[in-house]
Amino acid sequence: MIDKLTDLDEKISHLEGRLSDPSLINDQKAYQKVAQEHAHLTSLQLLYDELNGVVASITENRELLQDGDEDPELLELAREEIEELLEQEKKLEQEIMLLLLPKDPNDERNTFLEIRAGTGGDEAALFVADLFRMYSRYAESMGWKV
Repeated sequence: MIDKLTDLDEKISHLEGRLSDPSLINDQKAYQKVAQEHAHLTSLQLLYDELNGVVASITENRELLQDGDEDPELLELAREEIEELLEQEKKLEQEIMLLLLPKDPNDERNTFLEIRAGTGGDEAALFVADLFRMYSRYAESMGWKV
């Protein structure tokens, strides 16, 4: 799946060409869609480039280990660095796979949440007040509008 990311540069340059097109700027919905796709592919490209750098470093360190003519301390450092780079490679692959998952069309939509006090008098109103405070704090911590 990650091997299919090799043509990202071409897709990004195509989108940049579309973004500079004056006719697209007149259609704000189409412009917004292209700009969002460009931002998504750019973040994907950055992660992919970082992953390629990590893979290249792993290859260099493995070649250093195969030579075996080097200082034993240097070889030990290379082994430690390979372990760290392998962990970083797994993490980057997971991040890329998350970005490649299809988006839910409702992700960008607004949500309305209505909380009402039911039967129970004052206790129900107190519970609703606590519930509202909890939801509003959560929304503020996520950077959402209340």
